Amino acid sequence: MTDRFCGWYFKCQNDFDTLAVIAAKYGQGAGQRGLLQLVCKKGSFSIPFPGCAAAICSDTPQGRLGQNHFSQYGLRLSVKTNDCTAQGMVRFGPPSLLRYDIMGPLGLLPGLQCRHRIISMRHRVDGEIWLNGECYRFANGLGYLEGDRGKAFPDWYVWTQSFVPGGSVMLAAARVPVACAYFTGTVGVVQLEKREYRLASYLGAQVVKLGQGELVVRQQNLQLSVQFAKKPQIALQAPDSPKSMERVIWESPRCEAHYELRLGNRVLLEFVSHDASAEYEYPD
Repeated sequence: MTDRFCGWYFKCQNDFDTLAVIAAKYGQGAGQRGLLQLVCKKGSFSIPFPGCAAAICSDTPQGRLGQNHFSQYGLRLSVKTNDCTAQGMVRFGPPSLLRYDIMGPLGLLPGLQCRHRIISMRHRVDGEIWLNGECYRFANGLGYLEGDRGKAFPDWYVWTQSFVPGGSVMLAAARVPVACAYFTGTVGVVQLEKREYRLASYLGAQVVKLGQGELVVRQQNLQLSVQFAKKPQIALQAPDSPKSMERVIWESPRCEAHYELRLGNRVLLEFVSHDASAEYEYPD
């Protein structure tokens, strides 16, 4: 798969607010461009950069967009446009790693539109960022870090992430092209008290319910479900072709969602989060 875009998603959360920072590059050669997106409960801000000011690594979350620097160790922002002023720095603690790549053998499928990667399910965040006169202060806050790379986002997909007591959860499902056909693929992981529960198509997981704000995935006697209180309402830019980031997707950086993880008849996790993040691109 020839990468035409690469983006890293940094989520920073405290007791009251969530700030997501998305650093991306797209296109190739002289046509390469960069894009920085800041997402909070009040909305989103998109700041474009020319290719000469966009240096982003595809294999690890490291690089810069103009005077904005980021890595798995932290972020430093310096932005001033007509509608967005952002300044500050945050530091990240040690990452909470997965046992192995979340994509597994799915990442080797020919013609795959997008390859997902999770760098840290949960880590500490300290520092502060000022965004349009409002201070996002993090003192022993929580962070999550993931990335996407490929040709374009799937035609439709659902994604969510939330911190839960003793851990973190991520679940996604998408319409995945294979040769001239499609299938509904899924990946999900729950970290609880240093234990990892993984559900994935390559492990036999199947999407048994999708729509009306609900996603249910079952893998033998393990089942993970999420229900959203309402659809995401904040617009973001996403890749829709090798040279464009003009597709509009909808995200909530902080919303209400109900998560449940079952092993047979045993409930391992049941939690209503008011701090969940979600993207719901599904034609209900």
